[in-house]
Order: sequence, then structure tokens, then C-alpha cells
Amino acid sequence: MAIFLRTRVEMFVVASIVGGAVLEAAKLVLGTDWLLITVAFYRNEFIRGSVLIGAYVLPIFVSYIGLYLANRIFIRVYGASHLEQAKYSLLRRLIDAALRKHTFPHDPQDLVDEEAWSQLRQYWRRV
Repeated sequence: MAIFLRTRVEMFVVASIVGGAVLEAAKLVLGTDWLLITVAFYRNEFIRGSVLIGAYVLPIFVSYIGLYLANRIFIRVYGASHLEQAKYSLLRRLIDAALRKHTFPHDPQDLVDEEAWSQLRQYWRRV
């Protein structure tokens, strides 16, 4: 079983669970009315709604960014064989495209391919 996540959907699900747990822990520690008291200080409805939505989205967003960065490290450490296979496959396709004078689209299928693309950046350029 791999220790890293392969798709962004898996990462978003885990980030939602972690962000939701952080939000619920904040509600337990600070009480349930902390957000409503904070929002009550703003007179503009748009700002009230933005603060309310931001309070629920921010923990998920921060956990997604942290999980994405940790996942890149996990791919390099624990998924080295997957990464080497992806880099080898990518290099073969890039060489084939260069010899045939075709363009090769930058379309990583999963996060391992995305990491392989970023590590082989010196061999390709955007068109």
C-alpha cells in the first residue's frame, strides 16, 4: 500500500476531513457562538457572508496546501520506484516526440506524473 496519494480528489477528501476536524475542534474549544459573534461586528452583508464562508473554507484550504506539500515529499521518499518509472516513460515519450518533430502535451495523469514533469523540467519547454 502506497503511503502517498495519487490523485487530487483523494487529497481533497483527506483535506476536507482534516479541515473539518480542525473546525470542529475550534468550535469545541472556543464555543459555538464564536463565529457568530465575530460576524456580528460587520454591518455589510457581503462582508458578513465572506467572513462566514472563509471561516469554513480556510481550514480545508490550509490543510489541502499542507497535504499537497507533504505528499510531494512522500512521493520523492516512499514512491521513488513509481517516480523513476514515470520519469523513464516521460523521457521516452519526449524523445520520441522530438525525433518525430511533434509536440507532446503537458498533461500529467496523477500526482506522480506531475512530480516527474517538474523534475524533468530541463528537458522540455512550454510552447
